[in-house]
Amino acid sequence: MRFIATTATAVEKLNLQAKKHRKSSCVSLASAQDFVAQQSGYDHWKHVTVCAAQTVKSKSSPMLPQWLAQSLNSAGSRVPALGDTEKAFAHGFIFAMDVIDAARLEITSDFVECADAWYLVARNLWPILIHYRRSESSKTLLESMTSDELWPIALNDLQNYRFFRYMGKSVPTSLLQATQLLRVLTPSTPTHLWLNGDFFPIESDDTRWGAGPARDQRTRTERFGHLYTDEDLKLNEMLKSTGRFKQEDADFWLFQLEKSTPMGRARYQSLSHAVQVRWGDAVPLRSTV
Repeated sequence: MRFIATTATAVEKLNLQAKKHRKSSCVSLASAQDFVAQQSGYDHWKHVTVCAAQTVKSKSSPMLPQWLAQSLNSAGSRVPALGDTEKAFAHGFIFAMDVIDAARLEITSDFVECADAWYLVARNLWPILIHYRRSESSKTLLESMTSDELWPIALNDLQNYRFFRYMGKSVPTSLLQATQLLRVLTPSTPTHLWLNGDFFPIESDDTRWGAGPARDQRTRTERFGHLYTDEDLKLNEMLKSTGRFKQEDADFWLFQLEKSTPMGRARYQSLSHAVQVRWGDAVPLRSTV
């Protein structure tokens, strides 16, 4: 079963919903619990209880070393994220995509890229990175590297993702609602979600993601081909005539053109630039070990 971070409060709320459903539908409590669990993105009620136990266990797992956590706090205090971004982490909805998948994202006006969130997401992503073991006998990055060696690796890991913040009026209240919302944007699986203060790492084979309905069935060329200059069009024709034209190259160039538009500049920010600005302004706090 896939893991869904599940707090004791969440279990209590689901249980209350199940009791209400039992009264209104005249079904057994077990059936009502399974129904409510499935409505919230779980497989069944047993899935809820297993995830709740795993969540308790995960909270006792190793976290960031103090020097790394303090450095993140320093970076955030010197150049903090936008207020809307910080609010979204506490009470809203943010998701991460692999950079390759993000290039195919059918972004809408309800979402905006939030590169300023890098030091906030790092608090959840870096513990996974530095404590990961390939096998029981292998060492973690934290165990095998000095702070000076670990520092650039942790920073570079963030370049694998792009982060988007939801700006719609109604924030999803459950993981199921969040997944349904994202399936309209992309058939690809997001890597991580932050929903109402909870962090959800997503497995690549998560069955909640499938070939969701696309909001816009047009190709990138059909949507943004008008941004081509005469020189771009001539180059494409030349490449086609010589058999060297590749659609993925054309899509990549159109994506760059899209980002140069006023709307594109508002939606797509450089995470690399955000990290350099904020991290460069922070005071690195090295490990004393």
